[in-house]
Amino acid sequence: MRGRTIPPLPNNLCGNLGLQAVQSIDANKTKDIGFDDLVCLVGEPIDKTIQDCSEVFSREDGGESIIIDPALRTNEIIISGDTNVLWFSDWSKFGFYDADFGWGNPIWASAGSMFADNIVVLMGNKEGDGIEAMVHLEQNYMPYFEQDEEIKSFCS
Repeated sequence: MRGRTIPPLPNNLCGNLGLQAVQSIDANKTKDIGFDDLVCLVGEPIDKTIQDCSEVFSREDGGESIIIDPALRTNEIIISGDTNVLWFSDWSKFGFYDADFGWGNPIWASAGSMFADNIVVLMGNKEGDGIEAMVHLEQNYMPYFEQDEEIKSFCS
């Protein structure tokens, strides 16, 4: 997001800026659409959030509505109890395999333990030509995920 804000954030700036992209999808409708269509549905709010990111520092409210409103909406969805929430986080550009703390570059990097269920963390692979998805689902969902033929087609 550093290069997407206006003005761009400096490369040596330390800190976190997290934005949430929120999409609600009726579970009954997901049964009727393919994986590609589902990815597009999830991608729409991500594209909007990326566009909003460029405005985060140039708005009169200091960008608070861009950061806080999606978080409040997410909390409302979770509190309602009517929805299963899935969290996705993209760490693919963090450069974990470029880190050298004196022992050389890592041979494998991972997100480690997850703080909650239903989280997917995307990380770049060691070769830099693919993505590893660390999927942490509720125990009763995992068999469905593991047996899904379309998901299996993306695994190596």
